Formats: sequence, structure tokens, C-alpha cells
Amino acid sequence: MKEIRYQVTNPMGLHARCASLFAQCAVEWRSAVTMTSKGKTVNGKQVLDILGLAVLGGDEVVVQVEGPDEDDAIRQLSTLLPKLFG
Repeated sequence: MKEIRYQVTNPMGLHARCASLFAQCAVEWRSAVTMTSKGKTVNGKQVLDILGLAVLGGDEVVVQVEGPDEDDAIRQLSTLLPKLFG
């Protein structure tokens, strides 16, 4: 299992456009992708689940990837996170 911890610096937090782009990227991989914030874990491939986390600016998110292509998936997602949440 691979993990990324990222503090959301965007004052708007994790809004619908960002959640959609993240899920579109995550769904490309065979590995399971989860996102955790404030003690709640959701499927990182589902936009509505991600929005349900209600991530605000300053919150930390933890993305975990587990599966056959986790190395490639985590590399791409770690590049995407600063663009979306920064």
C-alpha cells in the first residue's frame, strides 16, 4: 500500500471541480484508491464520496492506493494533488 498526506492550501477547500478531476484520474487505475480526512475514509473514485468529506482549506487529506499498479497510480496522484488542492 502506498500513501500520500497532503494539506489542502486552497481556501475553497476541496470543491466539486477538484473532486471530479481527482476521481477521473483515480478511476484509470486498477488499484483501490481511498481518501481520508477528519477520520472519515471514502472511495477516491467516487466524486460524491469525495465531496462528502467536506474538506476545507487547511485540512489534511490522506490518499491510499493499494493494488497491482499502485506505484504508477500514486506517482500520478501525487503530481495531481498540488494542482487541485494547492
